[in-house]
Amino acid sequence: TTSRSRVDFVESVMSGVKQRKPSTAGGNNEPITAAALAQHKSADSCWFAINGKVYDVTEFLDEHPGGPDVLLDAAGMDATAEFDDIGHSATAVEDMKKYLIGDFAGGAAGGSAKSGGGDGKKSDGGAGAGLLVPLVIVALVVAVFVFTQTGEDSA
Repeated sequence: TTSRSRVDFVESVMSGVKQRKPSTAGGNNEPITAAALAQHKSADSCWFAINGKVYDVTEFLDEHPGGPDVLLDAAGMDATAEFDDIGHSATAVEDMKKYLIGDFAGGAAGGSAKSGGGDGKKSDGGAGAGLLVPLVIVALVVAVFVFTQTGEDSA
């Protein structure tokens, strides 16, 4: 009876622990490739990479404060830029650990949810693109001003 009570105890403890799914990359110690990650982009199997780690958040979809669609939009790809742009709390970052299933090998499949493709590497959050638009507008305004001034001088 003592050994049976130990078994019951271990089973009860283990039932409360999230069982990690094995990686499709060929084992728990091998990094998960972008191609393998790209196969998990549905409500039935929702994985993404953040900062070089792969998370299976399938069980968390309905619990996500932003709703399941936010996660599904980033599913199957490197979502580091999207995750960083939101500014998640320290608690959220800590809670992610229970969904960690492996390391991300990187690669081109999937890319970033923002870019709609790419190399799967972390983006700079669009800081360069954010400056490009105002610079183009300023350049156009200056060009129009110079052009109108030149036209008035010749008349």
